[in-house]
Amino acid sequence: EQALRTCDIAALGNLRLKLDALCASIQTSTAKAKLHAENTVAQAAEVQARLRDATQDYGSSASSLRNQFLLLTYALWAEALRLAWLQKEHVQTVELSGLIRWAAADAGITLPEVSTALLYDERKQSL
Repeated sequence: EQALRTCDIAALGNLRLKLDALCASIQTSTAKAKLHAENTVAQAAEVQARLRDATQDYGSSASSLRNQFLLLTYALWAEALRLAWLQKEHVQTVELSGLIRWAAADAGITLPEVSTALLYDERKQSL
């Protein structure tokens, strides 16, 4: 708000750059979380198939498989929760970026274009 009130184009451009970099970082984190969730689902399916084969086994190996399946189910739940938070953060950054663009345009301020090279460099550094 202060940057808009003072019509500080450099501060608005810097804020927009930070928001775009944050969006890129969130997208990278989302891709990693989805990959982790896919791997967890594959492991859980494998453990579930082994549990189905050992339906009459009540020994320690079946108990270990049940514990492993429970752990994988919890890990998948945690990844789903993480993905939901990442989606919420992404929506908030997109909304804030849109509000800044709208308010700047309403105030007659033309924001500089964000260089995709800068975003790529920041995203590469965060990995």
